[in-house]
Amino acid sequence: MRWFNILNSEAFKNWLASTGSGTRLPQGNFKLDGFTSSMRKFNNAHTWLSNLNNTGTFSPGGRLSQAKIDLTSAGILNNREDTFTSLGKLTIDKWDQFLIPAGDDDYEIHRCLILTDNAFSLGNEQYIKYYNNWLKLRTLFSYEFLINNKVYLYLFSYLDKDVNDFNPYNLIFTLNIGESYFTNNIDWNLIKTYYNNDIDVEVNKYDTTISSYLSREGRSNLCIAFELLSKDEDERIPFINSLGLDQAIHDKLLEISNVLKPYTKATNRIYYGPPGTGKSYEVNRITSPHKRINSNRVEKVTFHPEYDYHSFVGNYKPTMVGTSISYQFVPQPFARIYVQAWKDLSNEYFLQIEEINRGNCAEIFGDLFQLLDRNPDYEVSADEDFKKFLQDQLGETHKGIENGKILLPPNLNLIATMNTSDQSLFPMDSAFKRRWNWIYTPIKYESDCIDISKDYEIEIDSNRYKWLSFLEKINKEIFNATESQDKQIGNWFVSPTIGNNIDIDTFVNKVIFYLWNDIFKEEDEYNIFKVSDEKADEFAINTDKKVITFEKFFENNKIYRIPILKYLFNDVLSVGQF
Repeated sequence: MRWFNILNSEAFKNWLASTGSGTRLPQGNFKLDGFTSSMRKFNNAHTWLSNLNNTGTFSPGGRLSQAKIDLTSAGILNNREDTFTSLGKLTIDKWDQFLIPAGDDDYEIHRCLILTDNAFSLGNEQYIKYYNNWLKLRTLFSYEFLINNKVYLYLFSYLDKDVNDFNPYNLIFTLNIGESYFTNNIDWNLIKTYYNNDIDVEVNKYDTTISSYLSREGRSNLCIAFELLSKDEDERIPFINSLGLDQAIHDKLLEISNVLKPYTKATNRIYYGPPGTGKSYEVNRITSPHKRINSNRVEKVTFHPEYDYHSFVGNYKPTMVGTSISYQFVPQPFARIYVQAWKDLSNEYFLQIEEINRGNCAEIFGDLFQLLDRNPDYEVSADEDFKKFLQDQLGETHKGIENGKILLPPNLNLIATMNTSDQSLFPMDSAFKRRWNWIYTPIKYESDCIDISKDYEIEIDSNRYKWLSFLEKINKEIFNATESQDKQIGNWFVSPTIGNNIDIDTFVNKVIFYLWNDIFKEEDEYNIFKVSDEKADEFAINTDKKVITFEKFFENNKIYRIPILKYLFNDVLSVGQF
């Protein structure tokens, strides 16, 4: 029990003594299911719930009180009444739709899978929290270890309690105490002996309580459903095969899993990289399918230096009502997508922010930036104008504005792009940055490029050059000049004019202008536009620095354009022709 060797201390002894002193062990903050007492499976409940659904009568025999307690805590019945919650009604209907046989415990994973998926579609925070607890466990423990050693599924739920600022569960994660520290069983006698038998009564209470749960499969079946929901579609069949189910039961589980989407928790993502790497393309690839189904599922905005909180959220503006002027709250992108997402929790929504670093994020987000933590226990007060608008749209008791507090919908993704070459007027502070997942979009050269940019070419006076060959050469020069990858050029910096051909006008006006103006204009040592005396005479350059200016590409009816470009490609960059 290496885990105990690490946790054992006077603080842990006091923790055991305190938490084990009552008549029953108190549950901790960590939970994996809603059954606070018996932790039954759903097979018997399925029979009772089917009867309630069909006849309006809930009759679990002599277990009425306990059944109502369990099914209320599981979010299926309303406050120990004979009525379904929205989750309960949706679940019993789906069990019937998939022809799950009531009372048959071989189909327990199926029931848990349907229940959990329904909870996600309704934005049920209770089950989302269970699921996230499972995912947190999986960062330290394998699926096989947790399912084969159920004792820890129950132990952890009791360890997550604070006593005098000591929480054993949190300490396990702080110290990264993974499964190699845990044996298949818990040696309770070792714990009692270590503490000189001073807290035998309390330790025995943990032993007997947890041991009484080990024959029950309710929690592990839910965890199997969580694991299945976390799998990508191509991982599901191997996972289901590994469960060793009888063929009919296997096929039914596969049938259900085929119509379920993997549950993806909404996130805050910033795609960043040099200009032209396809950041916006990648973001559009994610959001476009949702926009095609319903344009209201995506709000797109571009930040800039003049953009502010009111442009982002909304404010009161004069509007015409008939022939009169009235002041009304006019919602902007954040307010619109916030309301839409809360009204439709079964679908994903996206707030797409282009060039996020060009705006003053502190000014634009205001207090909203604290919502980016996505902690359901931490809400932010809405300003009065925004609060009234949300109450009108959602209702005063809605979760999205309950008690005047706002909370990011669980299905609302914030997804942004950031061009690292831009010198922002308003640098992001570290508190704002750490609330985002950062995804780098690299430049793809010939060795790893599979998109159509690999076929782009530049034709100069019948000489043909591969775009990717040019990129590889010029980006080395950019790095030499700037000692940074931020200003390098990406695959999509410029688009072909006809077919795969980038014409000279486009190349000069976009690529050459960028290189001259943003990269090499102030450079002396590493400057691709600096020429020898011989070339200065050839290109009629009369300045002392002997540097090709951008205007030279347009002088005298552009007579120097082709010779200069051929010189840059062949002599300076050594871009091979093909």
